[in-house]
Amino acid sequence: MEIKFLKQEDKERYIKFNKLIFKGGRIEEEIDKLLFRNPFTKIEEDCFYIEESNEIISSLVVTKKVQKIGNNIVKVGEFDLV
Repeated sequence: MEIKFLKQEDKERYIKFNKLIFKGGRIEEEIDKLLFRNPFTKIEEDCFYIEESNEIISSLVVTKKVQKIGNNIVKVGEFDLV
């Protein structure tokens, strides 16, 4: 098990992991917009994940403003997914 900073090349694995958590909606578009195309998000500073057997099993994102992912509202601060 290893804790890593999220990087651009982790995008597909991160989206796959999030699809397990957030059902329905346009999760790929929303994750892309929130993390990978947002000029205010520094993914290598704000996003972390735990990896086991080359699979993301948990993530932590430090948010600077209210975000919406699917039907879920994420408040300012930190949120984690397991």
